[in-house]
Amino acid sequence: MPASPQLQQKTIRNLRRFVSALEAAGGDRRRQVNMVWKLLDDMSSHLPWTGKDNGLDRACDGAECALRRMTAQLPICFTRVLLGGDAGPHWVSGFVSGSMTDAEAVKQTAVYRDALQQYPVVKEWPAAQAPAQAQPAQGRRP
Repeated sequence: MPASPQLQQKTIRNLRRFVSALEAAGGDRRRQVNMVWKLLDDMSSHLPWTGKDNGLDRACDGAECALRRMTAQLPICFTRVLLGGDAGPHWVSGFVSGSMTDAEAVKQTAVYRDALQQYPVVKEWPAAQAPAQAQPAQGRRP
């Protein structure tokens, strides 16, 4: 037996309130909001819940918008890796996700592997020896 329209509206309203509370709580609550969004999406695939003015579409859209807002507020950490530079005619640069704090971390990046393939004659890259060359930068999404 399907839920009554009043029970459907109350359930959806409580899920919307839960999403709002998670968003207001701060921290990274995206996993919980995503679970609510998936639940609402699943509910919308059941015929007794669809096609009625129970607020399900608005709740689903609201949870999806909350996920976007929460993601946009997170800091983005990336590192610009510079290899070569003044040390010779060959140099490579690129951005990698996360913070590179030592030479071994730089050597694990795609930028370093590409440099090795692009310039096989270069045996040692200065930035891969001196971690001070790889400087972490932080940005924020607009």
